Amino acid sequence: MGNLRDSSIFVLGALGAVTACSKDAAKPDAPIVLIDAPKVDAPKVIDAAIDAPPNYDFTCEGMALPTTAATSITIGGAATTINGTTPAAAAGVKVELFKNPSTTVVDMQTTAATTGAYKMATQDNAGAAPYDGYLKATLDGDRPTYVYPAAPLVADSLNTPILILSTSTFSLFVQFLGGTQTTGNGTIGTIVTDCAGTPVDGVTMVVKQGGVDKGNTHSLSALSSQAKGTYFTFDVPPGETTISATYGTHTWRVHTVKSYADSNTTTIATP
Repeated sequence: MGNLRDSSIFVLGALGAVTACSKDAAKPDAPIVLIDAPKVDAPKVIDAAIDAPPNYDFTCEGMALPTTAATSITIGGAATTINGTTPAAAAGVKVELFKNPSTTVVDMQTTAATTGAYKMATQDNAGAAPYDGYLKATLDGDRPTYVYPAAPLVADSLNTPILILSTSTFSLFVQFLGGTQTTGNGTIGTIVTDCAGTPVDGVTMVVKQGGVDKGNTHSLSALSSQAKGTYFTFDVPPGETTISATYGTHTWRVHTVKSYADSNTTTIATP
């Protein structure tokens, strides 16, 4: 929730690479023909724009979170399902809204048939405090998905995507990212951004339970440039899990999500 960007983008890019690898494996290598050409040394030009490190925005790092919020907050977006490399609107997904620490459903919607869209409200945000909640999305035959914001919500969040992965698609991720996954454990997908919402690549993910590192983290950018700033942490035991990241001297805000057995949790990390 919050400014969680369209999670279908990073999955499509990565799966395209996975499928291409599978298809190319069946093609015989063409004969290689080498033709010697006279060497001409090109002038050496130093491109400062290319060589310079990314100019990420860390102006919000360490700033205090808001302490007040709207008395009613609307949460909406669309659900997408992916089987192989083909994305489609996920119709009939049951989306439930919860408020921590209660396990009572605050609101429930079923995604629309043609668009996968959903919209729900917190009903009553008594005291106008930031709303500490999360979504649970289920579709028969696919892995359940839980969506956590980077911080409790203070206003409407109308572009919160939900990604539904089939069991076979999830297995491709584990295989091609070189991860390990144990039955009964969960997976946490994190999009790491700077203060401007730009995905940050090359971070070190910090995923802990009770102060102890958990799971094995892999960057999806190794499979596709479209997946920059997206990380999957496999094999996380069920339970409360803290998420953060580091990049040079910068540290991302620590926030708590939950890992669920044989399910995917998605979240976003901000400085």
